[in-house]
Amino acid sequence: MEITTTVVADTGSRHALVTVAGELDILTVPDVRRALIAAVTVYEEAVVDLSRIAFCDCAGLGALISGRNAARRRGTRLHWHHIPYHLNGCCAPPAPA
Repeated sequence: MEITTTVVADTGSRHALVTVAGELDILTVPDVRRALIAAVTVYEEAVVDLSRIAFCDCAGLGALISGRNAARRRGTRLHWHHIPYHLNGCCAPPAPA
C-alpha cells in the first residue's frame, strides 16, 4: 500500500489540513515528515487527519512526534483528528505544565 499525504490550505489561509493515508512505515516516513514540518512551519494552525492510516510502525510514530515537536518549537497549534486506537496515547495532547 502506498502512502498519500495531502496538505490542503486556501491561499492566504492560516490553517493547513494534512491527511495521512496508507501504511506509515520506514519507507513512507520521509514524505510524511516533510509534509508535517512544512505545514507547521508555514501555517499558524495545522490539523492532521489520521483516519486513513492502515498501519504505523515505530518509524511512523517518530515522524508524527517530529511534526509535533516542530509545531511546539514554532508555536503552531497542531490538532490530531481521528487518531487510530493504537496511536491514541502517543498523539494525545500533552498535560498542562
